[in-house]
Amino acid sequence: MTPLKNVVTLITGTTVAQIIPFLISPILTRLYKPEEFGNFTLYMSFVSVFGVIATLRYDLAVVQPQDDADAKSIIILCLKINGVLTFLLLLGIALADLFYLYGITNIKIEWWTYFLPPTFMSLGIYNIFNYWLLRKKKYKEMSVSKVTQGASIFLMQVLLSSIKSNGLIIGQLFGYMLLALITTFQSKKTLTNWQGVTKRRIKKNAKDYKEMPLFSTGGALIDSLSQQLPNFVITKL
Repeated sequence: MTPLKNVVTLITGTTVAQIIPFLISPILTRLYKPEEFGNFTLYMSFVSVFGVIATLRYDLAVVQPQDDADAKSIIILCLKINGVLTFLLLLGIALADLFYLYGITNIKIEWWTYFLPPTFMSLGIYNIFNYWLLRKKKYKEMSVSKVTQGASIFLMQVLLSSIKSNGLIIGQLFGYMLLALITTFQSKKTLTNWQGVTKRRIKKNAKDYKEMPLFSTGGALIDSLSQQLPNFVITKL
């Protein structure tokens, strides 16, 4: 494909994926109450904040090495980081819930916060393999995965409307998990030879691209937090 066709393919997929929520919003507003959208908006705000640090930004480095073995070692590094951070997030939520239950703190943990860890993991996996697809110039696959996610979220949110606010959040989580699954499956076709990936190489690349967690992560986190801050403040007030 020519560079122009690649750009058109990516833009088309992204545009269609963004149009779907706009078109389906009138349907969802008839199925869910405003307060149910409030929980969903708060959930999405947390997802936006935590999502940018799902791999400590090491996923950005997947496209940079000349050697595929280095890129694959970064993928392994990202998966390990994502797994550890997901566990820590789940542990933090569980402890906060336990502290509230025993009266140690007065901060109540909402039921939907337990959906954040699997969402966090799904976003991390998607970002990792999406950059691999970008490295391999699989633009069509990238577009298809985004459109499929948008359509699946709408379908699940409609089907789950009987359980109200849970339906909005569960439908969104389903979309993220499906997106992670699709990009993983698409990447398997070009991720065949792992012989050059060693612990030494993983450590080397972690050191070579250490500017990602040291400099990029903090800035991205603050930027995302500043955008979502109104939602947190309004909900609190």
